[in-house]
Amino acid sequence: DSSFHSGAQLHRADCFAFFARLSMNRPAIFEDSTTSELVSETLSRHLEAVGVRSAMCIPVRVEQKIWGFLTLAAAGARRWQNYEVFFAQRLADVVAISLTAHQ
Repeated sequence: DSSFHSGAQLHRADCFAFFARLSMNRPAIFEDSTTSELVSETLSRHLEAVGVRSAMCIPVRVEQKIWGFLTLAAAGARRWQNYEVFFAQRLADVVAISLTAHQ
C-alpha cells in the first residue's frame, strides 16, 4: 500500500491563526513552516511528520460553509507565486461548483 495516513487531527484551538485565516475565506499560505506565524507548534509537528515545509491551503466553500480545503504542499521552503495562488483558488471554485451540482 503506497498511501500515507498520519492519523493526526488538528484542532482550531491548537492552530488558531491558521484556521482563523481560512474561516475568513482567505488562503493560509506559508513559505516555511519553521518561521511562519501561521504555524503553531502543534501544526509544525504535524507538518514535520508528513514531510511538509511549505504549503498553500485554500478553503472550498459550498453554500457559504467550508466544506474542506484544497492543499498544495512542498517538502522544502518555497515562495508561492501569485499565479499559483490564483490557480489554486480557481481549482477550489471548480471543486465547490462540482459539489454543489451533485448535491
